[in-house]
Order: sequence, then structure tokens, then C-alpha cells
Amino acid sequence: MKNSNIQWIGDIPDDWEVHPLFCYFSERKNKNTRGAENNLLSLSYGKIVRKDINTREGLLPESFNTYNIVEKDDIIIRPTDLQNDKRSLRTAIAKEHGIITSAYIALKSNNKDVNPDFFHYLLHTYDIMKVFYNMGNGVRQGLNYSEFSKLLVCVPPLPTQTSIATYLDSKCSEIDGLIADINKQIDTLNELKKAKIKECFDKYLSNNKFVYAKLGHLSTLITKQTGFDYSNTISPALIGEYQEGTLPYLQTKFFKDNKFNFETDYYIPEKIARLFPNIVLEKKCLLFSIVGASIGNVAVYPGTCTAFLGGAICKADLINENDYDYIKQYLMSVYGQQQINININSSAQGTITVQNIRDLRIPLFYNTNVQTMIAKTVTELSQEINAIISDKQNQISTLEAYKKSLIYEYVTGKKQLDI
Repeated sequence: MKNSNIQWIGDIPDDWEVHPLFCYFSERKNKNTRGAENNLLSLSYGKIVRKDINTREGLLPESFNTYNIVEKDDIIIRPTDLQNDKRSLRTAIAKEHGIITSAYIALKSNNKDVNPDFFHYLLHTYDIMKVFYNMGNGVRQGLNYSEFSKLLVCVPPLPTQTSIATYLDSKCSEIDGLIADINKQIDTLNELKKAKIKECFDKYLSNNKFVYAKLGHLSTLITKQTGFDYSNTISPALIGEYQEGTLPYLQTKFFKDNKFNFETDYYIPEKIARLFPNIVLEKKCLLFSIVGASIGNVAVYPGTCTAFLGGAICKADLINENDYDYIKQYLMSVYGQQQINININSSAQGTITVQNIRDLRIPLFYNTNVQTMIAKTVTELSQEINAIISDKQNQISTLEAYKKSLIYEYVTGKKQLDI
């Protein structure tokens, strides 16, 4: 073994070399200028997937003239928004010829002693906070090729690269299979939870008198952040780390089913936040995701921490403090989700409006004790199934950590294969 002179890697096998990435790869910049190529590819969670060019709403074929043509075995890197992607750099291997947005970096091999699959695994081990983040620029923290290409990489001889890549393909495929099986179990548990909650509502709705009321009539305020306020005042004030006198900027990804994460990507000075008192979160309220894939997520904000309402979220202050848990459980049930989903517009991202939230119809029972009983029953049922789901998710986390450790040990030479 010898010292790699890369602090976080340490020693490597004696026959491995350390060079900048540009010794092995160059940037591919081959524009789809005539729009002839239409095999649209996208990077999604470590894999390159096809997208139907004809379903890209509002985009004409010539809109893809600025896209880059990539070839099989190119390494594709998503170099933007490192602030929101702190765990690892997103990379993937292109398995076919196609086009991909110019926002990505495409690396092509310029060295005959390169196995792209090995380098793909190697780049996965580089910790974004230790290695890449300090290279980035701007609030969204993006990389450019000129900086990225100077990255020092530890590289074994080609036969060793191939053996490691082949071994990791096999082991990672096995681990991914186990993770896929557990995810199927989680899907089944979520469907069971939906069915059980529906049974509960069906039972009480069938046997008790009730009347529907619009959520707007049950609230003192239903509001969200405006685009004008965001562009002119909020966005320029956001900072990328906590400082004294700032509040967490709560986005949709930081809450789910009453679980909140206040270690957010951005923070806002409290003096700026107080300019918008209606969207400062400091007491109990309902939160709704109203944009994108998370539409339909409803949570009760506990008011135990002061935060600031980010975009893509609507909040509702209810008149009756005792209604929060019941209304949240109803809106997360099949019946509530049906009302929400029917109002999603057909734009590419999908949104619902504040008025849609105001118009949601909630069944109110003449006997208010029924609402308390439903909230208690559904909460206990959800907690029981969620505990099982949480255990499954912990299994996945353990497998993912093992996979990450396995890749690191072999691509840095800490463990070696017999060739």
C-alpha cells in the first residue's frame, strides 16, 4: 500500500495511480443542432431512463436543439443544486445513444485504460460535502466541468477496474433486489393502511348523521406564499446555512404525516420573515403540499418550532382547535385524496390552488364525539402500521449503507479481489 495523498481515501494499493479526472475523461459537447435525435434521456436516481419526447407538453422538436448528444458508456453527472442533494453526487452511465439536457455534464473516455463502470462507482463514493460542495458556486451550488475535471481520482490497472466493476454489478444488483422486495412490502402495508382507514370512515359515515362543510368555512385563514413576494423579497434573503436570527425555510420535502425536519436547505432572516406574518409558522395549523409529486400530503404543524412557509405549500388556521387531527385524517383518507386529486391541473408539474383547498368538503358529525373517536381510531391504526413500515425503511437504510460501504472499500482498494 502507498499514500494516495487524498485525505479522505488514505492508502491505496501500490500499483494504483492518482491523477486528475481529465487524464481519463473529457467533456462531450455535441449539440443536437438540427433536432435529428429524439431519443430523450434523463438521469433519475442513479439510472438513465428514457422519456417520450412527444409528451413534453408545450415543447416543439426544435426545443431540443440545445440538448447534448451522448453515447453509450458516457458518464452523466447532475452538477446543479448540490445544496439540496447533500448525500452524493448524482451520476449514471448512458447505456444507449440519445440526447440529454445541457444542464448535465457528459463525460466521454479519452483513455484506452478506462472502464467507465468502474469510474461510475468511484464517483459515487465522493462525499459531496467533503469534495464537491466547496467547488460549487452560487446559492444553488452548481459545478462546472473546468473545476470538476481537476478532481483527483485513484485508478487501478484496467483488468482490476473491470474485475471490480463486474463484482460490484453483481453485489449491488443483489442488494437492489432485496431493497425492491422490501419496497413492495411497504407498498402493500400502505395499501392496507388506506383500506383500514376507509373502513373506519365508512363505518361512522353510515351510522351517524353528518353535514358537509367547506374547509374555508372552518378556517380563519387559508393562504400561501405569493410568487411576487418570493421573487422580490424572500428569494434574495435566503441563505444556505443556519445563522442566529434566522428561521428554517420549510419546503414540502421537509414534512410528511406530521413528521417535520427543521434542518432545511435554506434559512431566512427573521426580520424578513416577519414582513409576512401570515406565513410565519409558530402555532398549530394544517399544511398542504400543492405542487408536484407531493400533492395530497397533509400534516398538522405542531407549532413547537418557529419556521417560515416555503413555496408549494398552503396553510390553514382552523377555527376549532379540536378539529385539526380529524380533518387531517379525513383529508389523508381515500375520500379526502379523491377531492384533492380531482382538482390537480394538467400542467407538467401539477398544482392545486388555494381556492381548491378552501372548497374541500369535510363531513361534520352532529355528535362531535364521533369526530374525536375517528381521529383517535385512525391515528392509532396509522401508528401501528407506520411502525412496521418504519422498521422496513430501517432495513432499506441498512442495506443502502452496506452497499455504499462495499463500493467504497473496493474502488479505493481497501478490499481487493483475486484476479
